[in-house]
Parts: sequence; structure tokens; C-alpha cells
Amino acid sequence: MWLRSGTAHASWGAVETLTEIVSVLRTAWPHVEIVVRADAGYATPELFTFLEQQQLKYVIGYARNPVLERRSQVWQNYIAAWSDLYDEPGCLFTEFSDYQSKGWEHPRRVIAKCEVTATGGPNRRFVVTNLTDTPREIYHGLYVKRGKYPEHGIQELKHGLQMDRLSAHRFFANAFTLQCHVLAYALWVLFREANAEVPEIADHQLATVRSRLFKVGAVVTVSVRRIWFRISETWPGSELFRQASAAASAFAARFGRLWPDRLEEGLAANFGGKVLLLK
Repeated sequence: MWLRSGTAHASWGAVETLTEIVSVLRTAWPHVEIVVRADAGYATPELFTFLEQQQLKYVIGYARNPVLERRSQVWQNYIAAWSDLYDEPGCLFTEFSDYQSKGWEHPRRVIAKCEVTATGGPNRRFVVTNLTDTPREIYHGLYVKRGKYPEHGIQELKHGLQMDRLSAHRFFANAFTLQCHVLAYALWVLFREANAEVPEIADHQLATVRSRLFKVGAVVTVSVRRIWFRISETWPGSELFRQASAAASAFAARFGRLWPDRLEEGLAANFGGKVLLLK
């Protein structure tokens, strides 16, 4: 995540970012299958070309246009008639394997979802994909789930870490502040993963956990070998704090042992031989 001007296109920087991410992932796990899923704002010829050159699977939303609407109109009419006859919402899928948009070097598979919603309104959507599953499996089984993790993360960044509080007068100062928020969120993700077996943490968002666990008065004492948190013995969250502390310590020890050497080498290659390992 980075701060951009308000006039930047949604896909700006997508290819460059994916290039770095894919390189690190394939260095760590050479045989893992990577599937890229994105909204219609990323459906640019440059991104499709990159994904196919890298032999990546993808399913990306695609904006409506007169050609696709005309080719899918008969299916939309059919589901509208069916919905009117049975007085209930309906949905069906069709696909086109010969659709080639302007700027594409070859045709690509386009899936069309033709739907009538519960309110009686038409709802037509399109996605471009190189997956071979059925249209319904691709759309409902994969594409519509694209918002779960990004939206949760954005919500936590906004409400848990107040990432939208960028009040500096300079653009780059605000950009740096945003990166600090993102780093804090990355630490929170690791902390929540470490406490996967502690439901008071794993099942709640950052704002809730912060009020129950992090925002507590304490005296912090630092020695050569330890950091002491001296908390009131009457604090009701003391037991949860002990559980979280033990889980985080065990996770950190396990994370250090399982750090793959090839990922370290890949990071060194990507960052000019300079790697900062947090162990």
C-alpha cells in the first residue's frame, strides 16, 4: 500500500508490485500455484500480458460495454422472463472464448453473469479469466470472495490504526505516515496469527483487542535480558495478557526456526544483497 494522487488510475503500479511479489513467492515456494484476483479497475492490457507471460492464473473483473451486453442480451432476457414467471430471483452464466478487446493481442475467455436480483433489477457482470473451471465455480467460488480479506484489512487499518489521519502539509510526509500504519498492521497480522488458538484475539478485530489488551496502564522496565511489564494485579485482562505473551513468544521462536534459507537468499537478491531479518 502506498499513497497516490487522486488522479492516479486504479491499476497504476500493479505490474511493478506483482513483479516483486511473484519473485519472492516463487523463490520461497517454486512450485506453488499463484492465482491473481482483482476488480475491473485492474483489467488493463499490460496486466493481462504480464500475467500470461509469468504463467499466472487470474480472474479479473471487466467493465460492461456495448459488445458484451449485446452478446449476452439473450441470456439476460431469458433469466428475466424466468424470474418474472416464477416470481423469484435467478442467475445464469454464459461465456465467450473469442472476445478480443482493443489493445489485446489475442482473444481471452470472458464469463458473463446474467442475473435478476430479489428487488427485480437486472445485474449483469463480466470477468476475464484463464482458469478452466465452470463459469459458476469461477465466479461464485473464487471471484466474489475477492473482498473478504482486503476489505477486512482496510477496515482494520482505518478503524484500528486510523490510517486516514494524514494531516501533514507535505505529500511525502503523509506517504511515510501511511507506510508506518501499514507496518503496524503487518505486526498485528503476525500477532493475531500467533494467537490463533486464543479466541479473544483471533476472533476479533484490532480495535476490540486494543481496548481489551493493549491500552492498559503499566510500568515498563528494561533490563539487559528482559522487558518487564508491571501491571496492576486487579486488572481483569491479566490472564489474557499472559496467554497472548506466551503465544507470541512461542510463535517467534518457531518462526525463527522455520525461516527458509531460500527466502532469505531471494530477499537478498531483490534488495541488492541487503536483508534485515527480524528474529
